[in-house]
Order: sequence, then structure tokens, then C-alpha cells
Amino acid sequence: MSDLDQDIMFTLVREPIFLTETHIAGLRYTPDLGDIMAGIKEGTTLRAFLEVDNEYDEDAVVIVDDKDRKVGHVPRPSNRIIANLIRAGKDIECEVEAVGTLKGEPNVRVSIYMMESRPSGRGSIDVVPRFSATPETANL
Repeated sequence: MSDLDQDIMFTLVREPIFLTETHIAGLRYTPDLGDIMAGIKEGTTLRAFLEVDNEYDEDAVVIVDDKDRKVGHVPRPSNRIIANLIRAGKDIECEVEAVGTLKGEPNVRVSIYMMESRPSGRGSIDVVPRFSATPETANL
């Protein structure tokens, strides 16, 4: 391992940054909802992606389970900022806060987080290669 490799070694930590809490929209339109809901409970982590082929909303954000099955959507009033974060390359995760029914319909409340990667530890990371000037490199 070179000196440069040793200088830039660190571990990335994924840190959740809270964005909003909301319900999952469109559950009643989800195929195989009963099977999907059987795997969703408080604390379950779901993921969110931009649904680029959605003909009704260019900012549609779909929520999927751990088997990549569509659960529903982030409601339209909450989706624009989340869609823009996804377009900017950010990972979005949802943590299930509550599962139940509302007016006879299934209801799932989630907290939505942007997952930010950052180096672990304190202080700054030294990424400047260390070398000593020699007569050959002194005039570079």
C-alpha cells in the first residue's frame, strides 16, 4: 500500500437526514397488496425512486419494498423536493412509522430520509500526497 493510499483510507457512514413524514398514497391500487402488507410493519425500511414513466406526474416518487415491489407513492404535495433530490443522485429511504386502516382503507405512515454518505471519524481527511522534493522534482 502506498503512502497516498494510507492517507485517504476512511469508512463512509450513511447518515439519515429527515425530510418529512407522510402517508403512502395509492395503496388501494397496488397489485398483491395483501402479500406486500404482510411484510410491512413499524420500523420496516422502504426505498423511494423517481417513477420516470408516470404519465400523470413528472415528479412521481414510487415507494418499493425490499423485493422491489411497488407499494405506493409519495403524495403529490410532498414529492417535488424529493424528486429533485433523487434527480441530483441522492438516495431516499422511508421508515414505516405506523400501519393500520383509515376509513376502511389500508394506511401506512412513513418518515422519509435523504441518506447522506460522510466519512467516519473526526477532523478532516488528508488527501494531499506527501513527497519530498528531490533535485529531479524541485522545478516541477
